[in-house]
Amino acid sequence: MRPLTDFSLVSVYLSLPLCSVCDPVMGDNGALYVPPSFVSIYRDRLIPLADVITPNQTEAEQLSGIPIRDESSAIENIEWFHRRGVRTVIITSLTYPTTTRTDTAAATTA
Repeated sequence: MRPLTDFSLVSVYLSLPLCSVCDPVMGDNGALYVPPSFVSIYRDRLIPLADVITPNQTEAEQLSGIPIRDESSAIENIEWFHRRGVRTVIITSLTYPTTTRTDTAAATTA
């Protein structure tokens, strides 16, 4: 965690415009492949630093606590990230269990 913070301070010192992208590689297909404690590290420490986030459906649900069941809940999930300051949210590998519809991704920019 510390190197990312130090890098942020260096970028401010150098006045470099940076765009930070967070791909929270934590799991897929409804299961985590990292310890559950990693979820709070991403949610509380890394997401607030991100300009762009690219979670898959499993990761987005784990981070926000909002299950994605349809387009409306996908949008609600995306808005959760926007409320935390993330400008661009791209949720990948979406499937809607309540419908026969399958989307590749949902994305918005605040």
